[in-house]
Amino acid sequence: MNFSPQDSPTFDKQAKRKNALLIADLIAFTLAFFGGGILGYIVNVYIFNTDYDVIFSPDDITRRGVFFFLLIGLTISSLYRQGRYTRLYGMLDNFIQSTRMILIAIAIDALIQYTTKQSFSRLWLFGSWGLSAFFLPVSFWFTRHCLRKMGLWQQSIVLVGDKHERERVAKALNVAMENQQNLIGEFPMPEKTAVLDETLSSAAKLASSKGAKLILAVGSEQLSKILTLCYQLEKQHVKYIISPDLGGMARRGLLSDVVLSGGEPFLGGPPRISHPYSKFMKRAMDILCCTIGLALISPFMAVIALVIMSDGGPAVYRHTRIGREGRPFPCLKFRTMHQHADKLLNEILISDPVAKAEWEKDRKLRKDPRITKVGQFLRKTSLDELPQLVNVIRGEMSLVGPRPVVSDELANFYGKQEQEVYTRVRPGITGLWQVSGRNDTDYQTRVELDARYARTWTIALDMWIIFHTFRVLLSRSGAY
Repeated sequence: MNFSPQDSPTFDKQAKRKNALLIADLIAFTLAFFGGGILGYIVNVYIFNTDYDVIFSPDDITRRGVFFFLLIGLTISSLYRQGRYTRLYGMLDNFIQSTRMILIAIAIDALIQYTTKQSFSRLWLFGSWGLSAFFLPVSFWFTRHCLRKMGLWQQSIVLVGDKHERERVAKALNVAMENQQNLIGEFPMPEKTAVLDETLSSAAKLASSKGAKLILAVGSEQLSKILTLCYQLEKQHVKYIISPDLGGMARRGLLSDVVLSGGEPFLGGPPRISHPYSKFMKRAMDILCCTIGLALISPFMAVIALVIMSDGGPAVYRHTRIGREGRPFPCLKFRTMHQHADKLLNEILISDPVAKAEWEKDRKLRKDPRITKVGQFLRKTSLDELPQLVNVIRGEMSLVGPRPVVSDELANFYGKQEQEVYTRVRPGITGLWQVSGRNDTDYQTRVELDARYARTWTIALDMWIIFHTFRVLLSRSGAY
């Protein structure tokens, strides 16, 4: 008997989820279109003191609107084919996907406007697409939040594999799908072919009847079984996903390629962050963002400094950290501890063995008596790290990167390979650790996150981390 997801209640959930995401994207594009016009009006009238008659011309707006939404239709159609509305994307994948399509749409729009010599406002054109790049992730986040509340944002999973491999895949899914998967069935990987056929048949029927994804978790010693697994499932016309255990290679950001004539897959490690162009783009983004940021928040930082100095101590604390190429630098922070905090720490570690064990494990104390009342607020909100914008301007840090660590941490907690990877890039004000649990993660996970960032860096990843940093700061999760 053949089962279809359309026969199950899960299919109704998928349809509702798809429709909600489609409507959210249309609303986001509509807001971006009119927002671009308003932005053009504000810039021209209030900054350049020039007329902006196009916003009062129904004919121009209608003509531009028809063309804009034709491009939107093509963009949404392409996003649909890529699975935006049918797959449970995480925020990072969603951001990369939508940004890529918007960049393509901007290029097409600008090219057509130039070749046909249209006189429509370029500020409105680029403003609309720029706002689209902002509104799409925001609308996706809001829609996903609503769907979660309604119980519609969840993917059912059926896993086939040995216990260790199932745990590996389940852990990866927890991160990728942000704990929104529903594991409805687990099947061990049998040794005998006859039992394998029966196991796969049972797993496939369960997955099909519940509209679930069937995932085969294959260990490195079982790679020879992949062809047999594929054959058995293809014979039953079942869709499946294979997750082979590649060990440490899976965390190196390898990109796939295919030799079309032979169909053989290849995995390659691109230079990414080591490439001169990548370094230039990352540095340019750091300087631009930090210069604007410092100009906007300097008065606020001055107020914080005056409050800190009210106890007679300095406002800014300099602590030596290890930067790119292993060079030490003074990492700037607003002072959050009492004066003579180092002496106080030594006394605590001598008198309190529990605190000593916690410090040796995580290099932090959850209840740290050295921290002032003002410092507790600054740490909870991460405002203590604002002076590091100066470190970024000076080239010692980046907006996004690994956590800045001291020499003892680098020597004692990072292996030789991780040390080399860490010193390949500038440490960051924020990073994967800050958006992945912060102080609630163990130290080994922090090291893995630092190494993963350095190996898999992209501009899109930086932008995603910055976006998620604001969410984490508002929730104050993992901060102490």
